[in-house]
Amino acid sequence: MKVLYLTGMYSTKYGGIERINVSLLKNGINLSLVYYDYPASKEYTRDVISEGGNILVVKGNRFQRMFSILKTVRVEKPDIIHYHFGSMLLLVAPIVFVFFKIPQVYTIHCEIRKMNLIREKLYKLAFRCLDLIICVSNGVKSKYVSAMANSTPCVVSYLGVDKVSVSNSKINIKKNKEIILTSIGFDIFVKGFDILVEAIAKIAHQDGVPAFKVVIIGLSSQENERFIELVKFKQVEDFFISVGISNEVANYLAISDIYIQPSRTEAISLSIMEALSYGLPIIASNVGGIPEVCVNESNGLLFHCNDSTELAKSLLRLLKDPGLRSRMGVKSKEMSRRFTVSKAVLN
Repeated sequence: MKVLYLTGMYSTKYGGIERINVSLLKNGINLSLVYYDYPASKEYTRDVISEGGNILVVKGNRFQRMFSILKTVRVEKPDIIHYHFGSMLLLVAPIVFVFFKIPQVYTIHCEIRKMNLIREKLYKLAFRCLDLIICVSNGVKSKYVSAMANSTPCVVSYLGVDKVSVSNSKINIKKNKEIILTSIGFDIFVKGFDILVEAIAKIAHQDGVPAFKVVIIGLSSQENERFIELVKFKQVEDFFISVGISNEVANYLAISDIYIQPSRTEAISLSIMEALSYGLPIIASNVGGIPEVCVNESNGLLFHCNDSTELAKSLLRLLKDPGLRSRMGVKSKEMSRRFTVSKAVLN
């Protein structure tokens, strides 16, 4: 089966989505992956090509990309077109439906946000051109159904991750007696890092709080500059280490004690899935599909989105109670078996 995979994104690292793509190739799916630029990870590019895949790049504005994609459709003659992120769906799907008659699939990786009337109508039109919609969590599916009320078949298929072996890393964090908390994300606002900073500011100087550090992974240099300004403004810069975009996530998770996902929106979190495989207790916002990977009072603690006070209380509970961290970590390890790459690919 030949799939033209319109990622609608830049590949900045060899992360969870990239590993799923390589696993699809290993399972006999012929993928042509379309990106907005060449992937940053040469290792990922090498693995795609070695498994018989193809990486295509479309550049320019939206319409230039659209014409490049339609030209690719004509040349590649795929059996299926699979849309991933981005708004290219709105431009390409109706044209493919009318002129090419190729089956089209869209995986919804993000919660459906409020949109203006024109954009809503465009999405509803594009959705009617699809043969299947895949939601990455039940939380996403329920919102899709209520928002779009579309007759296109819709299924839930969880993503997955595999535990990556820890290597001789170059990370410069020496774990002494400090408790290491880790959070992964590309955007301060979307991933709620500002809420996390506020919560840390509430507990950082309280008596009886064990020594800790918070490791932030995934911010671009521009976002990282904004983050540094934020922690300095809140006077908690000594409690944070921001390492930027990294391919060494496994090495950071391996030395971590708690994983935090304070997102404002999250369809389902591959980062939480990765943390599960390392047996980490989770603290996360109660949004989207997160409750499907972080069960409150079982393998983690959920707090209401945007509530820094509630997040601070959850942080204190786990920081002060090593027994609770251990019990929840065991539950996380058990839950990780539900969210593996092999299960995601076979679904």
